[in-house]
Amino acid sequence: MKFSLVVLTSFLGVTIADTHKFCWCAVNYSLGAGGGWRLYTDSTAQACQRYRARNTGSKWYDKCPDCTTTDGARYGSITIAGCHSPGAHLGGDEWDYYCGQVADQKGYCKEGYRKEMGL
Repeated sequence: MKFSLVVLTSFLGVTIADTHKFCWCAVNYSLGAGGGWRLYTDSTAQACQRYRARNTGSKWYDKCPDCTTTDGARYGSITIAGCHSPGAHLGGDEWDYYCGQVADQKGYCKEGYRKEMGL
C-alpha cells in the first residue's frame, strides 16, 4: 500500500510532508529506563528566528511567516517555551537542521500534520 501511494503521488505531481505546530531543540538521552528528551529554550528561540527568516522555495515548509517563540507550548504535563507555527509550517527535517546549526542539537517536534503539496 505504501509503495502504491508513492507511485500515485509521484504520478500526480504531489508530495506529502509531515509538518508541525510546535518544535524544540533537544538532546535525546534515552539510554536506560529514565531516558527521554531534554529541551533547550535558548537554542529553540534562536532556531525559531532562523526558521522564520527562511525563504528557500515554494513548498509549505520553505517559509514560516507565523513562526514565533511562545511560552505556552505544552510538552506532556509541563509548559515550556517552544517554536510555534499555528499554520503548521515547521518541517521536521528542516527544524532539525536549524537546531544543529545553533547548538549541535536535534529537533523535536509534535502535533504533526500530513500536507499534500503540488510540485
